[in-house]
Amino acid sequence: MCCQWAPNPSNPCSTGPNPFHSLPEAKEQGATFCGEWRREGNLIHPLLIDHVTPGMSVATEEQFGPIVPVVRIQSVDEGIAHCNANRLALQGCVFTANVNEALRISDEMMTGTVQARSGWGESRSVTCGGLLWQSRC
Repeated sequence: MCCQWAPNPSNPCSTGPNPFHSLPEAKEQGATFCGEWRREGNLIHPLLIDHVTPGMSVATEEQFGPIVPVVRIQSVDEGIAHCNANRLALQGCVFTANVNEALRISDEMMTGTVQARSGWGESRSVTCGGLLWQSRC
């Protein structure tokens, strides 16, 4: 499917899906953009979005672009609950120096695979597989 995405995320294209449709909503609801959303030709610059709340679509819908939403949590249990409340359950990451805590957390996460002390892209040997709404690759 082809779409000429508008360079301004507040003006999504009408010819197809816009992977950035949730950006204006996130900004209106109080999220902080740590940089400017920019597109130069086929290059879409990455965007970190801070102060995202669990109800924002940027946190609950799959992002088909270089967008990283940051949901701040206050405890491990709150993080596990947030993870398990989301229907997107393809990959998860746990960052801690405590191996036993990493194992406990990963056991409680309802997700396809969990990486400990690394991001999902750092292990090319792990195949993707999801739970909940996500299907397996």
